[in-house]
Amino acid sequence: MKAGLKADGRRYNKEIIDFFQMEDEKLQRFINTQSDLINDTLKPKNHLLELLLEDRKKKEIQITTLQQRLRAMEAPRLRPRALSSTAVVSVTQLFALLAQPTSQMARNFSYEVTFGHSNNHLEAILSADNTFDPQAQGQAQ
Repeated sequence: MKAGLKADGRRYNKEIIDFFQMEDEKLQRFINTQSDLINDTLKPKNHLLELLLEDRKKKEIQITTLQQRLRAMEAPRLRPRALSSTAVVSVTQLFALLAQPTSQMARNFSYEVTFGHSNNHLEAILSADNTFDPQAQGQAQ
């Protein structure tokens, strides 16, 4: 009887060990299945995330470029120094001065006199031997 009880106990222990091994195998299959499902969903999600990040970077670059263009359009355009200085004489007055007769006796208007008048003044200026003080030179510049 003792031998029978021992055999029954061993058989019972073996059944329990077999039961736990089967449950462990089931649990391992379940874990592997769940892990595969997670990996299968993670790959597309990661790929989608990469695509979204690339799209975001492109849009940020586009926004930066457009903002720079907008600032450039809104900024006052700087004119060259020669163009930004104010004129002492208007264009009309300049032409009137250039076209005026050289003397009271030459009141007769002619194109030759008119267009040659400025050359005569230029020749007189170039041939003159004058010295100017620094203040006058500064005003001329």
